[in-house]
Amino acid sequence: MSTNTLINPLNSGYNNLTSSSDPVAQRIVNDFTIIYNNAVTIHNSNDVNTLDTSAVLIMNTYKDVINIATPCASISNTNKCSMPVCNWISDLERLYFDFLMLIYTMRELDTDPIKKNYQFIPFFMTNQFATMIYNNPNNLNEIDPPIYILCSGNNYSPPGGGSPSMTDLWNKLNKQMDIQQTAVIKRTETEDHFNFLLYILLPTAVTIIIILIYIKYAKNAKLEEMAIKQLQSKIN
Repeated sequence: MSTNTLINPLNSGYNNLTSSSDPVAQRIVNDFTIIYNNAVTIHNSNDVNTLDTSAVLIMNTYKDVINIATPCASISNTNKCSMPVCNWISDLERLYFDFLMLIYTMRELDTDPIKKNYQFIPFFMTNQFATMIYNNPNNLNEIDPPIYILCSGNNYSPPGGGSPSMTDLWNKLNKQMDIQQTAVIKRTETEDHFNFLLYILLPTAVTIIIILIYIKYAKNAKLEEMAIKQLQSKIN
């Protein structure tokens, strides 16, 4: 088990974001806090069920990060960086890169036989955020195509770079990562179903056992009572 500490990017350079009472800012901080806590769990744990749960929590929470950023990358929004909902988009972009680097530097995702199965986390973090941006032609940097930008000035490029061979490699990698993620989701769902059934069936089983014990002792008590009566009748 690894015990190295992962430094939370939120604690450095994001004071305006973390101290804000703005609901969007608080939502961003909450999402990345959940992602950080579960990244730490993946970093330190070797239990597959725990790893599965944390991986799913990271990806589900990351979907909300994408949802926050999407209006600022919308094809219908040509003034994407000036809307109130986009006040924090530059901070969100920087956090995206900081957390992507945080997870990429977890070397166990490359070296640990168990944790290799969670390589889809940084892969899909990269893929989903970049896809959101380069799917909007309004984000294309006409001075330096095929580079796309949102609000922070960071660069995003479509996978493959127009090369058929690179696109083919990308598609194969995408399929491999999708298989990994699907396997984790299925294991998590199976575990959830088992826990649900256990939650439902365990009290039922306990109740049945209690009833059987009651019947057993009630029957024994009845037999003892009959034996005492028979003994008393003989004495009388």
